[in-house]
Amino acid sequence: MLRNVIVALILTLTVAHLPALAVQVRIKDITTKEGDRDNVIVGIGLVTGLTTTGGKSPLTRQYLADLTTRLGRRFDPSVRAGIFTNSQLKTEGVSVVMVTANLPSNGIPGQKIDLLVSIIDDAKSLQGGVLAPTLLIGPDNEVYATGAGPVSLGGGFSFGGQAATASKAFTTTARVVGGGTIERATPNDTPETGCTHLLLTNPDITTAQNIIDAINQLEPGAAEFVTDAAVKLYLPSVVKERGRFLARVTNLYVDTDQRAIVAINDRTGTVVMGHQVRISSVALAHGSLTVVTSESPGVSQPAPFSLGETTVVPRTDIEVVEEKRPITTFADSATVGDLADGLTKLGVSPGDMSAIFQQLRKVGALQAELTFN
Repeated sequence: MLRNVIVALILTLTVAHLPALAVQVRIKDITTKEGDRDNVIVGIGLVTGLTTTGGKSPLTRQYLADLTTRLGRRFDPSVRAGIFTNSQLKTEGVSVVMVTANLPSNGIPGQKIDLLVSIIDDAKSLQGGVLAPTLLIGPDNEVYATGAGPVSLGGGFSFGGQAATASKAFTTTARVVGGGTIERATPNDTPETGCTHLLLTNPDITTAQNIIDAINQLEPGAAEFVTDAAVKLYLPSVVKERGRFLARVTNLYVDTDQRAIVAINDRTGTVVMGHQVRISSVALAHGSLTVVTSESPGVSQPAPFSLGETTVVPRTDIEVVEEKRPITTFADSATVGDLADGLTKLGVSPGDMSAIFQQLRKVGALQAELTFN
């Protein structure tokens, strides 16, 4: 398995050695318009129809009682008080869940949205459940959407009995595809002026300037620089023409650029580098010291007819193995491909990548930003 990971990493780095070509993309694919953002709405709901995988906690019983009360079922006060403490009440068929959704800024009443459902009580799985009607509210405590429908685990499952269980993927979170309905449009906080801003997904001053040049070539004076993350766009004075103008602008193709970054995930051993990454003149040696310890306890027998006792004597064997690996040198401004070749010669594993890049950064040989996930 480790060999496969190393081979995949080497292939990835080697591909990066190919000559970098300027990539042209549409402005709409690398920017968002000012004010175009999703808003998170949330609610507490109940998933029903579970097969003995539901919750058994006081929270489950209490919420089930509250839901039936809202639906018109009246409880005697003494009975209602006992629901919270009555552990004999069977609730394995339901689960209390948190329901969240992203409300688009341009959403209109009646539009369908997807819901994310996650367990908040002690239920084991949402397999086969149905989300009961749930109200979703925004930060202002106003209801913006309602949700209901069958939940989907996305291919996951969970089955089991008293002695064994089998599951695949996460069964405590699920989606309700198209289960939400927008009931109220979000307030439009876009300023009623003759201009707006295009916000870059990956801020970069070169990309921002390329966007400005492309727009001004289409409409002279329509765009100007604000920051490496934003471009100011002047809109036509005729409001009816603004939609057509934005469509033409956002479909323009521009060259993109990005900073030199090395991203490392220590948990998975994944290393991703852009083609701009360069290595200054440096010599690199990577050794591997392996220490193997093993326990082989012995038995100590007392002399015949003595009063001694048989005891276990610990015995530890230690073996130290140090691999001999060559020193690899990198010329000034070495590319990612050069680095891939060098690390291949050194036999570096993904787990050692992090330490190597940190040392290169420490001595000033890595001409890139180093980030960890």
